[in-house]
Amino acid sequence: MTWEKRLNLAKVHDLIYYLCLREFQRGNVRSKFQSICISTVIHQSQLIPFKLLRVLDLSDVKIDDFPVEILSLIWLRYLSLRCRENLDIPPEICRLWNLQTFIVQGPIRSVITINFPEEIWGLKQLRHLKVSKFYLPKTPTVSADKGSYAGFSNIQTASYLSSCWKEVILGIQNVKKLGITKDYLWDYELLDNLVYLQQLEILSLICVSYSHVSLIIPSAKAFPATLKKLKLYRTHLDWSYLDNIAELPNLEVLKLMDDACDGVEWHPTVRGFTRLKFLLIENNDLKYWKATDDNFPVLERLVLSNLYYLEEIPIEFADIHTLQLIELTMCLPELGKSAAQIQQKQEDLGNNPVNVRISHPCKYIVFIIVTHCLSFPQVIHKSFLALPHILSQKYL
Repeated sequence: MTWEKRLNLAKVHDLIYYLCLREFQRGNVRSKFQSICISTVIHQSQLIPFKLLRVLDLSDVKIDDFPVEILSLIWLRYLSLRCRENLDIPPEICRLWNLQTFIVQGPIRSVITINFPEEIWGLKQLRHLKVSKFYLPKTPTVSADKGSYAGFSNIQTASYLSSCWKEVILGIQNVKKLGITKDYLWDYELLDNLVYLQQLEILSLICVSYSHVSLIIPSAKAFPATLKKLKLYRTHLDWSYLDNIAELPNLEVLKLMDDACDGVEWHPTVRGFTRLKFLLIENNDLKYWKATDDNFPVLERLVLSNLYYLEEIPIEFADIHTLQLIELTMCLPELGKSAAQIQQKQEDLGNNPVNVRISHPCKYIVFIIVTHCLSFPQVIHKSFLALPHILSQKYL
């Protein structure tokens, strides 16, 4: 039997893989696979028939060490790995000079850390780099007198980066989607260097520490004006700094998650968020919210989740003519009534009423308060376990 048809993609069980390998060795199958996803450990000799491979998905294989056999596949454009713990990437990674997408995943409910060698900067075709937490070394200097640095000129996605030195940011200055995760986000170096990312459209800032050190945003100029989507996670930002974020001219999506902001009151004082269409507030102690339609003039979707103290959405939201959806999850019944009042007011004004969706309303706020007081370590533990899920999510 001879298999003449060219196969571009194959996802095979390990037993089928060994069958295919045996047929390769017998000369019955031509080496024209371009993409393969396998679920077994491989060895260098077994990769020889796949030397033209462009896509290799090993996310079903849990590894302890980087499989150096892969380094012989110089035509690879896509590589996905799954490791049991932190992984060391060998300097020879630069051999994969055609690589465009590099993904490393860890165990479920676990954050792995990858330290890349300086040779990683040799992957000039790299477009997407996705790891739950990784460190890039400083880029080699190309011209010391001109201050130019080597870097990923084609990079589009980088998440989640933990080294934010100027030399690193300049190496990814063409990035459009960036995720940053650090133990502390308060250092000025981070905000000082973000301004170099003049093509950045999507940004996630995630703090993995339970320290209540707050992120400080001195002005909207801390972020590139090109920014369209922003996610803040456990940044403990003072609500007043959102007035600075409101001045971002192109911001369309804002997600405030798990104590992104500290304090019980939010009173926007500027007419801002001129392009904001989507607002999410999740897991926060917000209790009093005063705002007008001028603060969110084109808002379309308002999503509130796990807000155990907020009882009222500003009634002025009824005057936001673009508002299409208010979604409430695990919030007080009073908040649902407030959303209904906005809906009714819009009907009274002759406008199309906003759609209100309510799921799992929280009826026992006293019980929740007691839980926070008496079982604080357990609450922290559950929140921390949710972090890998946050890091594995698609950007915003």
